[in-house]
Amino acid sequence: MWTRQFILGFVNMSSEIKMDELVNELQSKLAFQEDALTSLNDVVIGLQRDLTELRQLMMAINQRVSAQDEIINAHVSIGVDARPPHY
Repeated sequence: MWTRQFILGFVNMSSEIKMDELVNELQSKLAFQEDALTSLNDVVIGLQRDLTELRQLMMAINQRVSAQDEIINAHVSIGVDARPPHY
């Protein structure tokens, strides 16, 4: 909305200086937006790497927990089937 008002302010001006100012300001804003976009893209790439690493860590933790559950279940079942030491 502000862009339309900004451009309309220059539409009625026929001065070459005003048009140059408009072009310079638009180029400046475009350069700023390109820089901001590049920065945001770098952040997204970093977050994607972090997410990938966290997923791998979560899978490793799940595997360890599953392995420990199997060991615990094996010990419990051995303990249930084993005779008490006084026999």
